Amino acid sequence: MHSKPPQTEPESNTSAQSRGASRWLQLLMPSVSDLLFAALLLGLSCGALGRLLLRDAGTGWHIRNGQMMLQTHSITRVDPFSATMSGRPWYAWEWLYDVLIAAIHHVLGLNGVVFYTAAVMAATFVLVLHLALRRGGSLPITLFLLVLSLGASAVHFLARPHVLSWLLAVIWFEVLDSAASGAGLDSKLNLDSESSQSWRLFCLPLLMLLWINLWRRP
Repeated sequence: MHSKPPQTEPESNTSAQSRGASRWLQLLMPSVSDLLFAALLLGLSCGALGRLLLRDAGTGWHIRNGQMMLQTHSITRVDPFSATMSGRPWYAWEWLYDVLIAAIHHVLGLNGVVFYTAAVMAATFVLVLHLALRRGGSLPITLFLLVLSLGASAVHFLARPHVLSWLLAVIWFEVLDSAASGAGLDSKLNLDSESSQSWRLFCLPLLMLLWINLWRRP
């Protein structure tokens, strides 16, 4: 007599459904990074700190310079603001940021400027958290140090181009760190060592080209 094979198909289907439900649950459940980003974004844009992002008069100057460049379709090359140096040669070091922030202001007003700045700062600190945890940091200690860094940098929470420099500095470190550890974007893209090195060499000059036109301290 031949014995019948065990009925494993229903069990395998149940296991597959369980794994699928678990994946959906992981997608729906927010991570620590998601919660941190949401808290910083809401706190910096909708909370009491939202008003503080506009406390520097330089924000209006950047918006106005960007508006002029959008109207003339050219980068500002002479001083249009000074009473004593009007018409003299002048360099708009952060011209790309000025154009970007003027376009945001045109569509969304000052609320858009605040929300955009808050999103950039929130993304910066979330990336710092991600990098620290990837390098083996303890979550409680990392969060504690992140809170300290938030407090130390709060004096510079302004809607000005330097916040993009924070984000680009973290991205630059991410590229260098992934080059040394083989983690980060290289592993996600499944690049071999030679392709990974070529990608980094190509990425860093482009990142610096963007960086130098968004923020530069003369």
